This record gives sequence, structure tokens and C-alpha cells, in this order.
Amino acid sequence: MKPLRPMKLGVVGHPSSGKDTFAIYLKDHYGFTHISTGDFIRFYVLENNLGEPTRPLLQQTGNFLREKYGPDHLMKLALKSQVERIVISGLRNTAEAEALKKGGGKLVVVSVPIEQRYKWAVARGRPGDNLTFEEFKKQQEVEGQSNDPNGLNVNAVIKMADYVVDNYSNITEFHKKIDDFLSKIL
Repeated sequence: MKPLRPMKLGVVGHPSSGKDTFAIYLKDHYGFTHISTGDFIRFYVLENNLGEPTRPLLQQTGNFLREKYGPDHLMKLALKSQVERIVISGLRNTAEAEALKKGGGKLVVVSVPIEQRYKWAVARGRPGDNLTFEEFKKQQEVEGQSNDPNGLNVNAVIKMADYVVDNYSNITEFHKKIDDFLSKIL
């Protein structure tokens, strides 16, 4: 592993952009701890027997948790980790991004054209990924913006990003872009 100074990074992007791939690469090659806010929501769904963890159920549950505990609740849970290097994926609203930045973190957007993300989503095969292209686009619109402070507003979070890493090609190229990105911010 390559030594790094302490660092907190949050990763944002539209559905199937490679946020978790980015985070896992940092974990495997740079000694980061990866926390996904979506995992908190999935755990809550399973722990409370709410059903199959489909994207709509996860969105609804995430909104419920933000409503009940505050719009930055999921980020505050993630930031409780006492590790020196953390990468948090799954930021979905501006309060989460603000909490990350207030906690000393930086925000990275993983940028990918929608057509490529759709291909990856279909190939990945998670529950709820078996959508038509039009349904996938609609899903992005739903997650993209909301006037509800507890709702999903990925477009606004993307605008708050400190850095952009493009994921337009294959996994090897993406890993190289991550390496280049880290060498620049260190």
C-alpha cells in the first residue's frame, strides 16, 4: 500500500457511475476504509424486515431516516469512524455533502455518460437494475433533484464537488485516473 496522509473523501455520481468501484480501489490500493451510506440503508431495510432492497424501497427508507434523524444523518454515521483514511460513497443530498466538508472532507464526483452507466447497471444485475433505458433515465431524474431537504438531490451534490474523475473507458483506465487524481491531491 502507498502511504498517504489522513484524508476524508466523499464520492458522488449518478446511478451506476462507479462510486463503489472508486471507493473499493482506494481501500485495496491506498489503505482507505470504505463506508457506503447505502449500506446503512440496506441494513435498516433488512433489520426491520421491510422487504426486497429495491432501489425505490432504499430511496424511500433513506428519505425516512433523513426525515427522522436529520438530512445529514447518514453522513454523520459514516464520519463516526475513527480511521485516518476514509472514503464514503453514496452521498445523495446537500446536507450530507455539507457534513462531509464540515468534517474536513473533500467531495469527488465520478462522471460517466448515461448510456455507459445503463450498460453497467444491466450487467451488474442488482435488484431493480432490470430497467429499460427510459426507466433508467427517469430514475436519474428522480434522484437528480428535489426541493425536500431530506430527499435525493444528486445534481446539487455534484455541483458541490471539489474534484471530478472521469470513468469513460475500461476498468484499467479508471484505475489509472484514480491514481493520477490521488497523486495530484497529495
